[in-house]
Amino acid sequence: MKKKSNAVQCLAMISQFALNMLVPIGMCFGIGYLIDRLLGTRFFCIIFFFLGAVSGFWSIYKLTIKIQTQSQETDSYEYSRKKLRDNKEAPR
Repeated sequence: MKKKSNAVQCLAMISQFALNMLVPIGMCFGIGYLIDRLLGTRFFCIIFFFLGAVSGFWSIYKLTIKIQTQSQETDSYEYSRKKLRDNKEAPR
């Protein structure tokens, strides 16, 4: 059961990364396209596309830092629990 849960967590993380990248790019490109149509230009969609890409990378970076911090906190918590349990079980 633990492996299945881990696989589901990995799939959820991968889909979250994809959405965090695609949504800002799509929205910014759409905004740039609308501005281009209103003004009769052709470069705002490119500028906003790259702005969306930067925003997506920044979002993924923040999400990665959050996941890494949570993982380290969990690991240190489990280590301290194990150490306490070992100390209680050790004969004196």
